Amino acid sequence: MGWGLLFLILLAALVTASTVAYRLQRTTVKEGTAEELSAIAELKVGQIRHWYEERLADIATISYNRLLTATILDFLSDPYREDLRSGLTSLMEDFLRHFDYRTVFLLDAAGNVVLSAGEAEPLGDYAREEARKAAAAGVKFFSDLHTGEGGDIHFDLMAPLAESDRRAAGMVLFRIDPYRYFYPLIQTWPGSSPTAETLLVRREGDEVLYLNELRFLAGSALTLRRPLGEESLPEAVIARGEEGAFEGRDYRGERVMAVIRAVPDTGWYLVAKKDLSEVYHRLAVNTWMGVSLGAFSLLALCLLLFAVWARRRGRFYRESYEMARRLQESEERYRLVFEHTPIGIFFYDSNLVVTDCNERFAEILGSTRERLIGLDMHGLRDQGPVPAIAEAVKGREGRFVGYYVSTTGTGRIWASLRTAPLRDREGRVIGGVGIVEDITERMRMQRELEERELFLRRLTDNMLDLISQIDAEGRFIYLSPSNQRVLGYRPEELLGTHVFELVHPEDLQRVREAYSASEKELRPGRVEFRARRADGGYVWVESVGNPLIDEEGNPQGAIFVTRDITERKRMQERLERLNRCFLGLGTEPLRNIVSLVDTAREILEVPCVVYGRLDQGRYQVYLSTHPSLTGDDGTGGEAGVGAAEKGAAGAFREVENPEDAVCYRVVREQRDAPVCFEDLAPGEALGFDIPPGVWEPRSFLGYPVRVEGRVMGCLGGFRDRPGDFEPESAYLLGMVARAVAGEEARLAHQEELRDFMNIASHELRHPMTIIKGYTSTLRKYLERMDREAVRSILGDIEDGVDKLERMVHQLLDTARMERGRFVLEIGEVDVVGMAAAILEEARARWPENTFSMRAADGLPAVRADEEKLRQVVVILLENAVKYSPPGSPVEVEVSHGDEGGVVLSVLDRGPGIAEGEREKVFERFYQADGPGRRPSHGLGLGLYIARRIVEAHGGRLWHEPREGGGSAFRFTIKAAMR
Repeated sequence: MGWGLLFLILLAALVTASTVAYRLQRTTVKEGTAEELSAIAELKVGQIRHWYEERLADIATISYNRLLTATILDFLSDPYREDLRSGLTSLMEDFLRHFDYRTVFLLDAAGNVVLSAGEAEPLGDYAREEARKAAAAGVKFFSDLHTGEGGDIHFDLMAPLAESDRRAAGMVLFRIDPYRYFYPLIQTWPGSSPTAETLLVRREGDEVLYLNELRFLAGSALTLRRPLGEESLPEAVIARGEEGAFEGRDYRGERVMAVIRAVPDTGWYLVAKKDLSEVYHRLAVNTWMGVSLGAFSLLALCLLLFAVWARRRGRFYRESYEMARRLQESEERYRLVFEHTPIGIFFYDSNLVVTDCNERFAEILGSTRERLIGLDMHGLRDQGPVPAIAEAVKGREGRFVGYYVSTTGTGRIWASLRTAPLRDREGRVIGGVGIVEDITERMRMQRELEERELFLRRLTDNMLDLISQIDAEGRFIYLSPSNQRVLGYRPEELLGTHVFELVHPEDLQRVREAYSASEKELRPGRVEFRARRADGGYVWVESVGNPLIDEEGNPQGAIFVTRDITERKRMQERLERLNRCFLGLGTEPLRNIVSLVDTAREILEVPCVVYGRLDQGRYQVYLSTHPSLTGDDGTGGEAGVGAAEKGAAGAFREVENPEDAVCYRVVREQRDAPVCFEDLAPGEALGFDIPPGVWEPRSFLGYPVRVEGRVMGCLGGFRDRPGDFEPESAYLLGMVARAVAGEEARLAHQEELRDFMNIASHELRHPMTIIKGYTSTLRKYLERMDREAVRSILGDIEDGVDKLERMVHQLLDTARMERGRFVLEIGEVDVVGMAAAILEEARARWPENTFSMRAADGLPAVRADEEKLRQVVVILLENAVKYSPPGSPVEVEVSHGDEGGVVLSVLDRGPGIAEGEREKVFERFYQADGPGRRPSHGLGLGLYIARRIVEAHGGRLWHEPREGGGSAFRFTIKAAMR
């Protein structure tokens, strides 16, 4: 009866304990699962948020890149520029390759596609409409997941493009395929689970819309919807705006535990869930195992109580057996440790003779146990470890670390040895034990680590950039030597100094904000500011800081890589100054040139910039000097900075003998490339005067100014020290030279147009006045005039019409020549016969003059356009008659030329042409004046047209003075090939 009652009591206690334990374990499992799902949900929300911010950062990079924005806007204004199209296409393909976008579209303000890269797909009405809205508002836009016209699911990421605060002129649209990264990011589960799943939902009206592909339902993205009123659905809690852990039934109808978290700023909710059957599966198994174990334990306890009396009888025998067993196990454990430990162990007596060792000790020394046991260590080849071994015999511990060469084997190792004394029961030292480790690999790794640390130290010590590290309080704990080169401080001078103490006061707030943002977001931060030098001055630097955190995520300081950008800032300021000059240019080319030259001196920061130009054969210079170097009151003198105040024309002065001036050499030699003289000799011809004792030019950089294919000027800068000019200065001077060339071309066009208008208005008016006057006379007095008078008047009218016709033809020929539409019809021409026929016509046209011709024998025929060749001869005859005294002879000579050609000359006895005008008479609209020359009625195009015709035939037309007075115009024509 007593044993049965005891059994029932124990059984009741077992059932009660099992029930309580089951409930406690169920609560623990549920809470643990909720914490696991919460951690996973937080992880996924963080990953989604990080992905979302990276995409926003991509479009921010586009919007804030002024150079890229300007390039894209230039392309939108002119989509047919192939250079911009090629560059932008390459850039868009780089975005596809590096940032895993599916398609990139470039849109105009109306949402029309101008350029695209990536997969060929339509933009879609939704994207086009959103692009218009974003462009109108000038804001970035990140669309939600939606289905395109082709049935595909994607995001649209839009960046507006605008200059300053203007309305966006275009938009860059990045199309993201969620199947590439976004859906796998959501669906991956950290660990193995047969039922666990993460999914993304959003609320649409009274329904929950599933945004990603589900684990147990294919094709569900943006298609599966469930009503919010379904209370058993965990996702339905988003209607109440709740977050946390919930139990319910999922889209399959399975009972699940789910944790719901909102994704900030997106309208999305992330659901991390797991089937309850999986959650409590292990608990059920453990419960049944516990119950079974309890029942078995109860039965065993009863049997144990039943057998107590029997066990007491054999306790002595069992205890004896147990002691023997334990002793055997202890010996076995010792043997296993001794034989299989990775550490070498050896024993020796008081005479330092090895009495035993394990296999590992023999392996370390490259020997065998047989050779080592009995070894007298007094006779070791390498005596390095012997003192440490002897210390144990003296009752003390010994230690040796060093390189060791084995006596009985091949071992050559780095060894670590520790020895301890062995004592008998009375405490007397009877020998020692040694523990040996092979630390060769450890020493090798230590040397590699030291070498790597030395390498990194040398790398940071010799980098051009400034490397520094601060602690959590913002004070320097390391600075590379390059800090002294840039800032002038020795590294030890700044140790312990707060980083903000080196920041310019005006930049301090911006640097604090950048540092705080980097520390808060745990990401690298970049900022530009002025850093204080040791001499009290400041330099512009760009600093990139990377925050340092410990294992718990607490800030521990930062590492900075800082670069001196003073020159970059200086170049940026110079370009901005030049751009302001370009934007301020007016309508007067000469005034613009003066402004450009003055700006060139300012941005090059040189004492003097000179611009030399050819103007109708005269060499003129404009000199822009720094006020402190003019040697006067600072106004610049005749050609200094104040010269522009006199007017653009007064700023230039003519140089009488410019042949040896450095700028004129560029023009005279028609150099295409820039010219640099690194060390000008004292007294070098400059083409302008310098006040004595003020400054002395020592180096020069000049850029040719080309107009219509010819070098018409040179823009050059002088320095008062020898040496080469920086590439940046050469680049800026080249930009100004090209701008000056544009103004010169505009000036030439204006002057030609003005000359033409002046000449044309005068010359066309003269024959028109004659025609109009004679026509009026005929209308009034025709009935009273005799036939001879009428015939005379009609002849004068006909001459006026002929003159108008010749002028019109000259203008048309000039236009064809300028446009490259001057066509020759080549054939064989008999020059002598042609000249004789022209003289017959001349005698009839100008009866008051006498004409004669001389021709050499055996003249060959030439290949030429006979009509154009006749025009040349007629022009030369008209010119001879026009400028010859009445009744004076006009002669024509045809002679042999070089290389079998023909030379045709027209000679007169007119006033001739001054030496300085003999080339100018062949320019457009030029008319020579001087004593003995009769007033000329004409456009000044005849000789210009004649020379162009001759040159088109490969010949040459020139002027020579005649002995006894007069002019000789000669031209050459090549002979026909036989």
